[in-house]
Amino acid sequence: MTKVIGCLNTPFFTTPIFAFKSMLPLFSRIGSFNFKIFSFLLAIGSLSCSPEYLRPSLPGKTPMVKTLPNQYQVFVNCKIQFKASCYSLDRPNELGFLVSSNPGIMENDPAVEKIFCNLKASNDQDEYFFDTEHSVGSVPGLTKYYRAFCKNSLGIGYGEELNFMTTVNGILPTLTTTLVSLISDAGAISGGNVTCDGGALVTDRGVAYGTSQNPTTADSKTSNGTGMGVFTDTLTGLTAATIYYIRAYATNSVGTAYGNEVSFSTISWTCGISSVFDIENNSYPTVKIGTQCWTKSNLRVSKYSNGDNIPTGLSNSNWQNTTSGAYAIYNNNPVNDGLYGKLYNHYAVRDSRGLCPTGWHVPTDGEWTTLENQLGGSSVAGGALKSTATKPTPGGWDLPNSGASNSSGFTALPGGIRRYDGGFNDLAYNGCWWSFSVSSGANAWYRLLNSSGSFIFRYNYYRSDGFSVRCLRD
Repeated sequence: MTKVIGCLNTPFFTTPIFAFKSMLPLFSRIGSFNFKIFSFLLAIGSLSCSPEYLRPSLPGKTPMVKTLPNQYQVFVNCKIQFKASCYSLDRPNELGFLVSSNPGIMENDPAVEKIFCNLKASNDQDEYFFDTEHSVGSVPGLTKYYRAFCKNSLGIGYGEELNFMTTVNGILPTLTTTLVSLISDAGAISGGNVTCDGGALVTDRGVAYGTSQNPTTADSKTSNGTGMGVFTDTLTGLTAATIYYIRAYATNSVGTAYGNEVSFSTISWTCGISSVFDIENNSYPTVKIGTQCWTKSNLRVSKYSNGDNIPTGLSNSNWQNTTSGAYAIYNNNPVNDGLYGKLYNHYAVRDSRGLCPTGWHVPTDGEWTTLENQLGGSSVAGGALKSTATKPTPGGWDLPNSGASNSSGFTALPGGIRRYDGGFNDLAYNGCWWSFSVSSGANAWYRLLNSSGSFIFRYNYYRSDGFSVRCLRD
């Protein structure tokens, strides 16, 4: 953009140039000395009214840069915000900050850190603004130097060199609250991100929540470790169709700070009508049996409730020897995953990260017994639980599927097992379901149904076996 600066503000110099040219004969009559004075004044007037690009000494060809001072103390483990402005007739094509532990910053110094920025804004008067956040590290009493730079097509300009010193004088932590996800009738997932500990160790962090705005740790809360960084929490025991407010919190020796507030509403939910969703958004219909609410199909999730992957694809020897959670798909055939769900070892069932959707759990041995008794006892409960579908229907039981009525609506299917030695057995003939309960160090309780009768069998066996899982509402 070309700009014209103002001319000298006198009648003489505001007279058009051609008018002076017509007066040259007159001045030639009053002597050569006076004529030289006039010529000198004419040249100044002409220069004053020239476009800016004709003025070799005018500023603005290369950028004029201001490094703006930081207004706050800088605490260890936190960030400082660098700010600057750049005056440039051309739109800048490169700008940012130079940072060094030594004064006298030079751009070609290998010890200098170069931080590039994007334009933040312009005031439409060729002045541009930019900023960035810079982590100051964990060393107290450290002095660093910084200056802004701005480059356009004609050159590069630098701002004033400033400095800061880190301090450990404590302030409250700085943090944000994570948006809520996986909302159900009784639970949800949220968390936070502690970006600055205020110069003092964060000794507790989590989320505070409740049905009133601005919840504090005096209300309901979770607790999730110490220090800075991102954390995730699962909220349980919530009331359906209710609005909740949530804030992340972090506590250091100075006090407790809170992140921004977010709100969400738990869903309206009715067992037997509504479905429940796991962390991968797999949907499970539900069924009410007595006072219990069960999922109506086997678990298919491949992640724990916190989002961590559950190991799979283990060789036979690795499956036999692992004491960590794992799952398999019968014969490694994805079709079986869709029909029967996954087969989990008992270590996955007991993992503290959780298998079932928020607000649900793997039933205990005692809760399986409650189900049996509701359906008339172990001798007939198997028939009330089994699906009536038989082969060749996909997912059906082998004949004769004796006693099957599915009067409970549980719709049990014969998903087979992965044995402790890694082999697969009994698809379409047996269905086995883990309980949460351990019977001994190496064994755990489970329930078995088969196509030959109405019994539901209670056994305990190796925790390295792979069985189906059903979930029970909390």
